[in-house]
Amino acid sequence: MMFVGKFKNNKPFPEKIGWNGNDRIMYDQVSSVFTNDRVKVYFWGVLYNKKSASNVEELSDAAIIAELYERSGDDGFSGLDGSFTFVVSDSERTIVVRDHHGTNKLIYYNNFFFASSLKLLQETDGFITKPNLRALADFLSIGYIATPFSSLEGVSKLGAGEMLIHQNGQFVTRQLYQTGGIEPARNAESLEELSERYGALHKEAIEKRIGNNRNVGILLSGGYDSGCNLAGGFA
Repeated sequence: MMFVGKFKNNKPFPEKIGWNGNDRIMYDQVSSVFTNDRVKVYFWGVLYNKKSASNVEELSDAAIIAELYERSGDDGFSGLDGSFTFVVSDSERTIVVRDHHGTNKLIYYNNFFFASSLKLLQETDGFITKPNLRALADFLSIGYIATPFSSLEGVSKLGAGEMLIHQNGQFVTRQLYQTGGIEPARNAESLEELSERYGALHKEAIEKRIGNNRNVGILLSGGYDSGCNLAGGFA
C-alpha cells in the first residue's frame, strides 16, 4: 500500500502514477476512505480500540477518524490505539498521523509533497536529489538517522506517534500522545496486586490485537516477551 499526496499547491503528481485518488492524494491501495462536504480521510492499517473510539461499531476506520476530528479536532486522535497511518484534509488544513508504535507507513515530506517512500517523493515535480551528508554520517556512526532528518536534503520524516499539520503554508509537528503530565503511580497496593493488574492489562492488549481473528500464530523467541504474549493470548 503506497501513496503520495500534496499540500495545497498546483504541482502535478508524477505522470506514471495511475492510481486511485483525487487532486490531493494518490494511492494504489487504501484500507478505508471517508469523504463528505467538510473533510476527507484516507486510512491505512487497523484500529485496535474501534469500539471505544466511536459509538457506532459499524463505521469504517476512516469514518471514525472523521467523526473524532469533527467532534474534537486533532485532539480527538490522542485516544487512538492501533497500527495505522492516516491523512485528514479539510478546507484549511492537511494532517498526517502515524501510530505511536510506528508500525505502519512511513511518511517523508518536503515543502510540496508527502509520500510513503523516498522513491515516490523523488518522482514528484521539481524534486532535486541531494544527499544529506550529516544524516548519512550519523547513520554510519550510530546506525540510525534521527527524526525529523532523512538521508536526503530538504526531506523530513515523521516520527512514530507524531502528527504533521500543514496550514497557511506552515508546518507544525507535535506528539500525538502527550506524556508530560504522566506521574509515577503512588498507592498502597502490594507487588502481587500490581502484578495481577499488569497481567489483566496485558491480556486486554493482546485481545485488542487479535480482534475477531480465529487463526492466530505466535513466534516464540524463548524470552519473556513472546512467552507472556502466548500466555495472555490463550489464557
